[in-house]
Amino acid sequence: MAIRILAIGDAANNIATIRKFVKETKIDQIHFRGARNKDLRHYLTNTYFFESQNVFKQLKQLSDLKKNYDLFLVASWDSARLAYLAGLNFVWLFTGTDIRHPFFVKNKELYNYTYFERFFYWKVFSEALIYVALIEDTLNDLKKHVKNGILLGTPVDSMLFNDNIKPLEKTKKKFTFFSPTRIGFQKGTDIVWNAIKKCKSDFEVLQCEWFDEKFPKSRKLLEIKPENVILISLIPHEKMAKYYHFADAILGQMGGWPGGIEREASFCKRPVICYTNVKFKIEINGEQKSAPFLPLSKNPEELSNIIDKIVTCKSFREKYANDCYDFIKKTCDPVLIAKMWDKLFMDYFIKSRQKKSKPKLKLRLILFLLSYLSNPKKVIIKLKSSNN
Repeated sequence: MAIRILAIGDAANNIATIRKFVKETKIDQIHFRGARNKDLRHYLTNTYFFESQNVFKQLKQLSDLKKNYDLFLVASWDSARLAYLAGLNFVWLFTGTDIRHPFFVKNKELYNYTYFERFFYWKVFSEALIYVALIEDTLNDLKKHVKNGILLGTPVDSMLFNDNIKPLEKTKKKFTFFSPTRIGFQKGTDIVWNAIKKCKSDFEVLQCEWFDEKFPKSRKLLEIKPENVILISLIPHEKMAKYYHFADAILGQMGGWPGGIEREASFCKRPVICYTNVKFKIEINGEQKSAPFLPLSKNPEELSNIIDKIVTCKSFREKYANDCYDFIKKTCDPVLIAKMWDKLFMDYFIKSRQKKSKPKLKLRLILFLLSYLSNPKKVIIKLKSSNN
């Protein structure tokens, strides 16, 4: 009989991909409601939503479900908090910001949490059975806080993203980049837009109007938006492949390693511009390899040269797209990564038989309330999940 896993929260659709390819494990999902999650793959079977935004009502719903599952998988601080309060044995999947800017580290710009809040979230963080990074730079961030962090890689849903997708039926006036990346300083939008202004070639960029809301200053970037960057509405995930194939190239982030957008577009064999930190490497056939994506620095001048070369040189564009595809195919194969997840779930299912006592769970609730009440700004509002 397969191990039953309940995944809590999955705003980036990573778990939705994993569950499609695992063989020895059965994964169900429960999501937070809210605008951020309106594009989740809810059409998959055995997918639930929390009926309320109230933390205690979410906890009650989760407590009613937990008897049906052997192990739990979380992918955010909100979901980890609920798992901790419910006394669940959980594996924690990290994709980037959650561990790059963890809640237990003082950060006035992002969270401005009190000492008691940070202590509570350290307790939440410490409770995970194992910490899983999907990309190399996330593993580097994990290693700053724990010893038992592992890298499994990020699977790309090859059923949705491949070279056989028909492009969007839309007329192009000139060479067109598609950029569905969030607009924000963390994503390097300022670098990209400054580089575009330095370009000599003629092109336009279809940029999704999607701001990094964790950083309020992101909207100020509109003040430096180039004229050839055209804002468009957010694209539903199931239609993204059509846009990748419609565009001549993809303009990605400047984070240091290819993210979900860059990986999906590469699986479609599209040329993808994405800053690569050469210090980040991943093992391929026993050798440490860096991603082949360009540019290799965050210098706007270098980026503008790469953009111009992508626009003007077809042979370079095609070879570059093939090189990136080969790398992503070797590192993000969903079948191989699903096998690793099956093994991990089996290993930690065996280790996760210890149950939490009711008094211990009550102490956790008291600690949560004390941490909440320690922040005057939060006391005046209802207890809500920070995902909404």
